[in-house]
Amino acid sequence: MPPLFNPGVEAKIRQLVADDDSITPARIELALSLDPDTASLRIPERKTLARRIRALRPRDPGEPWHLAEVVVDPRDLSPQDLTFVVRVLRETRSRRQVRGLTKREVQWIVRIGRARQNFGEWLAYRFARRYIAAEDAGESTDALDGQLATVNPIAELLPDEELDKRARHPGMARAQREQAEQEAQRGKA
Repeated sequence: MPPLFNPGVEAKIRQLVADDDSITPARIELALSLDPDTASLRIPERKTLARRIRALRPRDPGEPWHLAEVVVDPRDLSPQDLTFVVRVLRETRSRRQVRGLTKREVQWIVRIGRARQNFGEWLAYRFARRYIAAEDAGESTDALDGQLATVNPIAELLPDEELDKRARHPGMARAQREQAEQEAQRGKA
């Protein structure tokens, strides 16, 4: 059976749904049309996008995580882990009206927080959602591990599209910087 969409379009749809579980077909359509990698490709109709969103969302989003559960068994999370999770919850609620985090999201947020000290809350949440989406799709998380290792926490200040582009092509920023330096040198000559 042929793929539903062009692989680039499919990858972008997966990423958008993983990053924002309340995304609408109209927002996906807009994001696809504005993304230089997918703008020239055939963009599916909104009805098709709605079906794809439903298929990509986890069927069982998991049990909700509650702070009260940690108090019952404090061995689950260290005080630093707990502080980070609460900061992530505060950040996601302020940005997206998220009511809470699932246990699975908290597990990934804690893993990410332990792997990358001083990592931004929003970025940790976005990575957790991507890891969950990869697991649900049965995909390897090797690429995400590489992105997590190379992404700069300052990138949290970048627009999501730019962050995603840099995560896909970690050497791109360095190459652009080198090209700008070469052009500046030529301009001086």
